[in-house]
Amino acid sequence: MAVLETRAVARDVGLGTAYERWAIYGLVARWGESARTALEGPIDGMAGMPGLHLLPLARRGCAVTVAHPDAEALARVEAIYRRAGAAGRLVLEHTADVPVGPYDLVFGFNFLGDRWRDHLDALAAAATRDLVVLAP
Repeated sequence: MAVLETRAVARDVGLGTAYERWAIYGLVARWGESARTALEGPIDGMAGMPGLHLLPLARRGCAVTVAHPDAEALARVEAIYRRAGAAGRLVLEHTADVPVGPYDLVFGFNFLGDRWRDHLDALAAAATRDLVVLAP
């Protein structure tokens, strides 16, 4: 079920992107302390590169799935995970739909649009334990 469209950029842009990553990485590391599996995507409603919020969990050994409809965005995610030494814990899903779980933790970031409730329902259905949603 494709709910919303998103456009991925090739590089981080916008005000506060570095701080956003630093702040969210700290929160995600705490919230996902015991997660063995996690999902991010397919929608990331900010201007920066999608699919990077769960990198701290992958570094700790969590199997992270990143879903996104843009193959080039997924290639960039894979390159960054590789540089961080976490590519072996990354699964890429080239899709506009929320992958079927189960995942211990599901992360939804700034998704907006007319069908946000449908997207939220799909994220919640994929989560077995924790659903983290950040919204402006």
